Amino acid sequence: MKKQLLFAICAFFLCTNVFAQAKLHILRDFMGGSIFGISSNGKYATGGIEETVGFRYDIKNETWIAFAHENTPSGAGTGYGVSNNGLVIGIGSDSTFRPVLQSGFIWTDDSAYTFLGVRPGANPAPVVGSLAYGVTADAKYIVGSTPVLLSELSHGNPAVYNIACVWNNNPGKLTIDPLAENNPYGMGSRAESISDNGKVIAGHISTNTAEEIAIWINRKSPIMLGFDDLKDVRGYGMNVSPNARFVTGYYETGVSFLWDAFHQDTILRIDSPATAYMANGVSSGGTIVGFQCGFQAPEIPINNPYDRVGMIKLPGQAPQELEVFLEAKGIYASDESVRLTTPIRISNDGRIIGGFGWDDVNNAIVPFIVDLGEALDKGDLTPFDPPMDTTISNENIHTQMEKISIYPNPAQEVLNISGDYNQVRIFDLRGREVFYSATPCKTISLNQFKRGMYFVKFNGNTGSQTSKLIIQ
Repeated sequence: MKKQLLFAICAFFLCTNVFAQAKLHILRDFMGGSIFGISSNGKYATGGIEETVGFRYDIKNETWIAFAHENTPSGAGTGYGVSNNGLVIGIGSDSTFRPVLQSGFIWTDDSAYTFLGVRPGANPAPVVGSLAYGVTADAKYIVGSTPVLLSELSHGNPAVYNIACVWNNNPGKLTIDPLAENNPYGMGSRAESISDNGKVIAGHISTNTAEEIAIWINRKSPIMLGFDDLKDVRGYGMNVSPNARFVTGYYETGVSFLWDAFHQDTILRIDSPATAYMANGVSSGGTIVGFQCGFQAPEIPINNPYDRVGMIKLPGQAPQELEVFLEAKGIYASDESVRLTTPIRISNDGRIIGGFGWDDVNNAIVPFIVDLGEALDKGDLTPFDPPMDTTISNENIHTQMEKISIYPNPAQEVLNISGDYNQVRIFDLRGREVFYSATPCKTISLNQFKRGMYFVKFNGNTGSQTSKLIIQ
C-alpha cells in the first residue's frame, strides 16, 4: 500500500511538472504593447508600448525589467530583438513617433545605452538616428536601417531615406556595413531579421511601385523575391530562422510564403480567395506563426488587431488557429477576455511564441507569450531536421527501405554510396543542410566539408534512411 501511495505521489508531481512547463503568459503590466523579439534559446522576450517604455521579460522566472530611451523627449523605447544573453536592441522615439526623432539603441542590464550611429559620410540632422530590428543569438550582428539622405519636402518637413544595414558589434567597436546603398530607385530599404550565423538577412527595398521583398545572403547583392501576379503589391521579408534555413514574409493582399535560403527557392505559398494570411515568425524547423483575417473590400483590415485570428502552421500540416492548437495541448488562457490575435515571433526550437492579443474588455492590445514546454511532442517537430540523437551508432537507421551503404566511414575526400534512392541530404550537428542532390549519385566530394560528424539522409520510394558520417 505504501509503495502504491508513493508511486501515485511521484506520478502526480511528475505530471504536474510537465504541465507546469506549458504556460500562457498574459503581460497586463504592458497593456497596449506587444512582444517583438524572442531570443533563439527561448529564455527572453522583448517588446514595448510605443508611447511609454520598453521591456525585457524573463520567460522562465516570469520577471521583467523596463527600460526607457532616456535621451528622447518622452523617454520612450521599444525592444525589437534580444540575444541569448539578454542584450536588447530597439528603437527610441518621442511620444508622437515622428521618424526624425527615432534612434536605434543597444541596452544592457546595467542601463548602459549604446546609440547606433549613422553611416559615415551621411548628412542627416542631429536628431536622426539609425533603427535596429534584429540581433543574432551571440549579439555579434545587428540589422536595421541607417539614414543616407535628408531633403526638404514642399510642406517644409524633413524627409529621411533609410537604407538597410548591418552592424558588426565587436567588443569596444561598432562598425556598420550598408546592404542596399545603390538602390537604382533612389529610395529606402530596411533589414528586419538576421540568422544567428549572420549570413542570411531579410527585409525589403522600396521601388517606384511598391516595397519588394529582399533577401541578402553573405551580404551580397539582394535576391528580390516575388511572384508574377504580385509585382505591384507591397511585400515584406519578416523573419529568418535562427539556423539560416527559412525566410518568411507576406504581401499586403494576404499572400504569405516560406522560402528556403539553402536552395534559394520558395517551399510554400499560402493564399486563399476568402482570407488573408500574414506569416511572421519561423523556427529552425519550419514552424510558422502569423495571423489571418477576412477580406473587407476594397482593402484587407491587416492593421486592425480586433479582426485578426492568430495562426500556427506546423511542417507538413495545414495552418490552424493558434488557440485551437493550444487547447488541444491542454493550454488555456487564464483570462478568457484576451484573444491571441497576432503571434509575431517564435524561438529556435518552436516552443516559445510571442506577440500580442486583443483584450475585449479594455479594447486594447496586450502582449502574450506561449511556453509550450513538454506539451510540444516529437510529432509536432520538424521533418526538415535530421535525427540529433548522439547515442546512435555508425549503423544506418532504416524505415522500410533497402539498405544503403556509405563508405569509407570515417571518410576524408570522397564518400561512396551503394544502393537505390531518389534524393540525398547531408546535415551538420546544428541541423543545417550542407549538401543536397535531387538525383542519385555514386560519390560525393567532401573537400568543402569541415572535419566532424554529419548525418546523411536518403529518401526513396519506400521510405528514408539516415546514416551517421565522420569526416576526418
